[in-house]
Amino acid sequence: MNNPYVLGAPALPFGAPVFGSPITQAQSEPALSPTPAAPTNMAMSFAADHGGCGFWRIHWPESLINSSGKGVITNSTIMLLDPRYYAAAKSVKIQRQVTEPQLQFVKFLRDVSNKGNKFKLYYEIDDVIFPEDIPLYNKSRAAFVDPIIGKTAIEIIKHCDAITCPTKFMADYYTARTGVPSIVVPNYMPKFWIDRFYSKKKITDNYDQNKKRPRIGYVGSPTHLNVDRTLGIQDDIGPFLPFIRKTVKQYKWVFMGGVPYELFDLVQSGDIEYTPWKTLYEYAYAFDALNLNVAIAPL
Repeated sequence: MNNPYVLGAPALPFGAPVFGSPITQAQSEPALSPTPAAPTNMAMSFAADHGGCGFWRIHWPESLINSSGKGVITNSTIMLLDPRYYAAAKSVKIQRQVTEPQLQFVKFLRDVSNKGNKFKLYYEIDDVIFPEDIPLYNKSRAAFVDPIIGKTAIEIIKHCDAITCPTKFMADYYTARTGVPSIVVPNYMPKFWIDRFYSKKKITDNYDQNKKRPRIGYVGSPTHLNVDRTLGIQDDIGPFLPFIRKTVKQYKWVFMGGVPYELFDLVQSGDIEYTPWKTLYEYAYAFDALNLNVAIAPL
């Protein structure tokens, strides 16, 4: 009899009664609920971050798939180099991997797939990683300016079966750069995060209360702002600064998270309202509390 715990045996997932555990329930005990078949859709993923990108593109979709019973996805942020770990995987997804050690890991995954159960390898990306196409004011750009990063990223992607992107534009962009086919997987807000905050009555009340001075909010990433104050570089909100300053009494401008340094004086005077950035799960409550009439979200 083979021992599944000896070195060299395939790593098997732990069983649970609801998924057909090898531990058989005693016949005398009544079944509390029907027992569905064991899941056949098993996958792995390696997230690059636990910020907005990680949750929108990796953690939330996987959580919903896992809770629905339609599949089992295991996520890790460290490189797992035991081939047995991937024995039952139908696919492995890597998010925004661009470094030389990560390239070696992807080569390992490709080799495991080729020699084993032929799982699909996907490259997940939701933004541009090539410095020539990243705005100069974007603070994250510094992480990608080394030309080796772009070269390594392309090599990593070419070891994958497909790329997953949130939009067709981005899918076409990466396929043109790498020759690897892309799959569009849009960003969807999970209901448990945001849907309870919609209220038609509140929208109407906000309009009635603020129609003399509507509340206009910028609630977005600081990567759209020139936070380093680099001279000669205009960010996404730069063209609108004169209009904001001119209409500061006509509209109540509200900034959450980031605010252009050119408007600091209006924040200090109270003409512009500012609230600090919030964590992901505080975000929906904080956004709702701003009572905005219009929200601006540059892409």
